[in-house]
Amino acid sequence: MEKAIDIVKFSSNVTIIKEGDTNLDLIYFIKNGYVGIYINNKLIRTLGPGSPFGYKAMLNMLPTRTATAITHGPCEILSITAKVFMSILMNDTTIPQMSAYLKGRVCLEDEMLSLNDIENIRNSCCDVGIIQ
Repeated sequence: MEKAIDIVKFSSNVTIIKEGDTNLDLIYFIKNGYVGIYINNKLIRTLGPGSPFGYKAMLNMLPTRTATAITHGPCEILSITAKVFMSILMNDTTIPQMSAYLKGRVCLEDEMLSLNDIENIRNSCCDVGIIQ
């Protein structure tokens, strides 16, 4: 797997992927530094060391990138081709949870979550004896 991974150093404010790009060949992992994820030029989240990005379109079989990734300061980024990454997910028994983990991250990153999607399962102030 080491031969399939490239490590690239980026300076600050470098666009690594761009929303709408049709080139989905690479998936990225932050070795060190921080990367901002933008949708429609709005900062959605900031990712740090160990975080993956660039996999959402591949997992959802979309034709284009769903967000822009821009470095926030100097970064070292690991990249791997989607083809190699998928072959590892399908064949390597040492990391069977990776696909489920990435799919779970996609669900957690859903920007369309509203208060109607949240269910109150208990009133926590009553659990600790606070009287209102």
